[in-house]
Amino acid sequence: MFFLIRLYPVESGTKIMLIGDSITRGVGSTDGVGFRNDLYDSLTAAEYGFSFVGPTGTAPLNGFFFSGAIIGNFYTGPGGNGLYKVDADMNLYQPQIVFLHIGTNDLLSNDDIAPYRQPGAVEFDSKTVGGRMATLIAHLLKWRSGVNGTCLRKVFVSRIIPRTDIDPYKALAFNYELDHIVSDCEKGRIAQIPAGSLSYVRQYDSFNASTMLAADKIHPNDAGYIHMAQVYFNHYRWHPMYLQMVSGDSQQVLPGTVFPEPVKVRLTDGYSKGLSGFSFRFTVKSGDVTLMDGQPVITDSQGYAQMRVQAKGEAVSTISVSFESTVNDTLVFHLKASPNVSISGQVAYYQGGGPVRDVRVNHTGLAAGSDTSGADGRYSIASVPYGDSPLVVPDTLFGGLESARATVLSYDAALTARFVMGVAGLSAGQQAAADVNGDGRLTIMDAVHIARFAVGYAPAAGSSLGQWRFTPESRQYEKVMSDIPGQDYTALLIGDVHGGYDASAVPRTSEPPIWEVEVLETERSGEDLLVPLQVQGPPMLSMDVICSHDPSLEFIGAQKQGSIRDFQMQTRSERPGALRIGVYSGIPGDGRQAAMILHFRDKGHAADRTLTIHRIHVNDRNLGSLAADLRATDAGTAPGTLVLKQNYPNPFNGFTTISYSLPHESRVRLRIFNVLGQRVACLAEGVQTAGRHSASWNGLNANGMASPSGLYFYVLEADGQCRVGRMEMMN
Repeated sequence: MFFLIRLYPVESGTKIMLIGDSITRGVGSTDGVGFRNDLYDSLTAAEYGFSFVGPTGTAPLNGFFFSGAIIGNFYTGPGGNGLYKVDADMNLYQPQIVFLHIGTNDLLSNDDIAPYRQPGAVEFDSKTVGGRMATLIAHLLKWRSGVNGTCLRKVFVSRIIPRTDIDPYKALAFNYELDHIVSDCEKGRIAQIPAGSLSYVRQYDSFNASTMLAADKIHPNDAGYIHMAQVYFNHYRWHPMYLQMVSGDSQQVLPGTVFPEPVKVRLTDGYSKGLSGFSFRFTVKSGDVTLMDGQPVITDSQGYAQMRVQAKGEAVSTISVSFESTVNDTLVFHLKASPNVSISGQVAYYQGGGPVRDVRVNHTGLAAGSDTSGADGRYSIASVPYGDSPLVVPDTLFGGLESARATVLSYDAALTARFVMGVAGLSAGQQAAADVNGDGRLTIMDAVHIARFAVGYAPAAGSSLGQWRFTPESRQYEKVMSDIPGQDYTALLIGDVHGGYDASAVPRTSEPPIWEVEVLETERSGEDLLVPLQVQGPPMLSMDVICSHDPSLEFIGAQKQGSIRDFQMQTRSERPGALRIGVYSGIPGDGRQAAMILHFRDKGHAADRTLTIHRIHVNDRNLGSLAADLRATDAGTAPGTLVLKQNYPNPFNGFTTISYSLPHESRVRLRIFNVLGQRVACLAEGVQTAGRHSASWNGLNANGMASPSGLYFYVLEADGQCRVGRMEMMN
């Protein structure tokens, strides 16, 4: 069996995972817990003679062990049963070192030991023990290469100690094949196991079978287990493991001067003990700098090595330090010589964190300059003089009011109204966006101002609608000596309560549309055109319409019907042929339909009788665009014909309109009946002129009582003719 164990060396925080046989069970060990317990004892108990302690003057190094998942016999079945069960522990523990401790009992199968891959092949042979061993090593290295992560630094493997009850030639054959894997790896011949990622522990070479085996001459005794622990960890301890960057990276100076800090590294073992007497060479990989100290540099008693550097011309330079025996064998320092430094960061929106583009970020001081955030919200001011103490301020106004109106909707007025009414809450950022006069409190007038702004009216005096606020408002720097990244700002557009700003200047919608919109049959009476706009779907809080039409059509007004009849409405015809309409309420409409009748007057006999809706929003959802043909049949052009239109909306909730046309002046009576034939209401009675007429019914009967939901009939009598329509009321 294989077991996974993790060790935390206290001094360095290094994480070690052991994969191997006999780790948590101790057959032949007098304490009965085997390698796991003896490994711990060998690190903490002086009587074992194992001097595995921290730096001089510190307490002995304690190990902490955790059993991992049992991954099964790696050498059973094609490719190894349970090989990839190591994944969970690799992900959980994120070890930097993995020790593979292979026991002789892992050779009990009848599979061939070698070769680990066939001659000329790239992939490993899954039918051989050596091939499956190489597969396991390569799989573990996915946590080094970035495929599964970057935690792993190195894998250690060991030779097998033969047992007397198992064919000793199998152990020798496996050790021989393991030699091949390690050798080919060191020579760079295995693409899946790069050179420097694998190291050999020769525990078999120093194992004394006469003193380290139990009475059965098969399993290690306590001394054997302790020896195995010592071999593994002494090999790890004295192997130079870490090349650490101490100081000197990312410095910046004026050309021709010496960088204030030398580039400095430290070589340590796995327990943070500095390793002295090792030789390093610093190399200029690119740029224009001079190394001021002699080469090579020898690590001092604490493992430190350093190099002073002088900048020559203006450039970004890189200096590398390498030591082939370390786990992380190369460090790279980046140094910059320039008369200027840069201040950079990103501008993100307060809701959702999306990028905000076209923000001008300005700096003042010894010199002045600016940069503008791009589509990703990032900016970089590269013109700050070296050593300056600049004040950096993002613009609070940019893009104009039209850019802001592409985001602010009547829905924002509805959200503000709901907060004021106490029926819904707003986050602190949303409250700041809704507070258009900046007095620190929200009132229904804030909602009114937002609604007017959404349809195109200029902000009221003292209002901040359409302006931007940034957090922080500015930054003051003292004596900037190097580039400063990560100087981020949070942006908020006053009026955008729902947080719909998008860098593309198209309001963001969180979900696909669930409402349907259509333009019904247009009606014409003389110069007047009535265009019914219907929206069907669940209850809503707001609707915004932006449309255009022939300039010779004069917009007269709009009538709310259906579930939005009690909504607040704002309309604005900014110029002939352009129209914005917004309706909102703090309480959702209670019906399935919303209706709006747009009233136009044709002053110039328009050639282009179309109405183009460029954008319609219900709440924060964009329902797209549509076009309607306004060439309706004149209601008065059919002599002798009495016309009764279908009521609208239908079905309706509490309010509907019935339209009809008279061929000439007539005595008219329009009544409502229920399905029992009982008269419910009379909407019109008397003489009316020729042309188009309409009457509305609010669902009340003749006694002023609300009528129940159901089917109703409306009957028009005029000039000896009778017309009947059917409608449905839904309360």
